[in-house]
Amino acid sequence: MKNLPPIYNITDDILDLGDYDLIAIDGPPGKHPVIVYKRLLRQLAQSLYGVHGHNVHVSSDTALGKTAVLEALLVPETAKVIMKAFSLPVREVRSFSYPVAAVESAAEWYRTLQLKGGETTYVYSPLFSWLAELEDELERDPEAAIVPVCWLLEMGRAISPSIQSGLLGIITRGIIQHPDGREFCHVGRATRFVSDSNYLGLEGQGRSRGGGPMESFQMCAPDRSLFRRFPVVVRPRPFQLEEETAILMHLLHWEGIRDYDEALLHTVVRISHRVREFQRSGVFLSANPGIAICMEMLRMSLERGRDDDLITDDLLTTTLLGNCSEEEQREHIPVLLEQVTGSKRGKLSRLSALENML
Repeated sequence: MKNLPPIYNITDDILDLGDYDLIAIDGPPGKHPVIVYKRLLRQLAQSLYGVHGHNVHVSSDTALGKTAVLEALLVPETAKVIMKAFSLPVREVRSFSYPVAAVESAAEWYRTLQLKGGETTYVYSPLFSWLAELEDELERDPEAAIVPVCWLLEMGRAISPSIQSGLLGIITRGIIQHPDGREFCHVGRATRFVSDSNYLGLEGQGRSRGGGPMESFQMCAPDRSLFRRFPVVVRPRPFQLEEETAILMHLLHWEGIRDYDEALLHTVVRISHRVREFQRSGVFLSANPGIAICMEMLRMSLERGRDDDLITDDLLTTTLLGNCSEEEQREHIPVLLEQVTGSKRGKLSRLSALENML
């Protein structure tokens, strides 16, 4: 396939590359590589791993790879390679990820109840246990060559301001004080926090047919004092069609899949991008177009064999559009199919006939 952008490796000389050149980094163990724009990778690396360090909030539409990028960044070996690539001091990353949805009250950021020997006692929360271990290490060696990074997963989703406010005394460069009276004098200054959400704010980018914000895209009102603790806000942007095509080819080769139909791959990407266009007008808001779902569609299509390389409406409704309501599927899939192939129903036609789609 011609005119596709190159994908560089993180071990290449990337400093002279453009902001929107594509760079591949190793994913977490057992997962495929993660491919990101240089600009996004640089923003995250300099904020989290720089000499001074800054807390970062990553906010964007769903299915843009936020989770994949952060998972990769927090692998210690990968982090060292990234530090070296951007000429940052190479230090050991000590990472901890905590699902915010598991916290039911502000007090649980600090301590939780534990039943042991028939008695109920307070113990440090998982987050505070991690902070306590780091504090002990930094007390012994304040100049330890480590970078503690705490990832608060989905901080902007389904968490009330009262629970969010419990973090105000933890995300600080000053002294962190536990309710038991212990003071942590080192770890607050050393730790960088990163959080993520689908949208930062009271309303998302999706719009209803009447032009108003879609309630399904709203989240709990953020505690403004808490979000001021995250001075760097990074907003990943969707890949362009040619970029996503190049990424999928790279991942297919990584999985050892080379005997694929390029027209099939091209079709899957263009359908995904057309769904994103639909979403801008308030349609298919529950769909998750992106790299992961495109890979699943390709795998499922390829399993049918070379003689049946078809994208069908059935495949669309069970993968890319599987989370959409029956009403959306019934009303809008025929429109999507007609725009793609000129047919409102049935199979989307053989891929050789899809070169004129969209």
